[in-house]
Amino acid sequence: MGAVGDRIGRRKLLMIGAAAFAAASVLAAFSTSPVMLIGSRALLGVAGATLAPSTLALISNMFHDPVERTKAIGIWIASFSVGAAVGALLGGRARRRTVETRDELTPQEQQIARLARDGLSNPEIGARLFLSPVPSSGT
Repeated sequence: MGAVGDRIGRRKLLMIGAAAFAAASVLAAFSTSPVMLIGSRALLGVAGATLAPSTLALISNMFHDPVERTKAIGIWIASFSVGAAVGALLGGRARRRTVETRDELTPQEQQIARLARDGLSNPEIGARLFLSPVPSSGT
């Protein structure tokens, strides 16, 4: 997607990808068959693939100072990580409520909720969860 962003513009690619993602989300929500759902999920994947590279490219262009860029990219990846965990948790919970109307959380949902709560409420834990450095291979 980087080459496409270079050709048509990073901001334009981001806006097209976000609009396509929203449209595919609505299509998935109102799917009437498994084939329609699978097709809309494929469109979500393609549209979603435009979002991360274009936002990262925009961050790199907006923050020229290396320290500020490092902070911005750290916040960017932490937001994606929390969004992935919380989005899956809330999406599954909303779907289950419409199907079964159960009120308790599963053990996996409780663990994800604790990690998200602790990461957001305590900066030290959040830094260890989302921004910890990858150990070197020792070469």
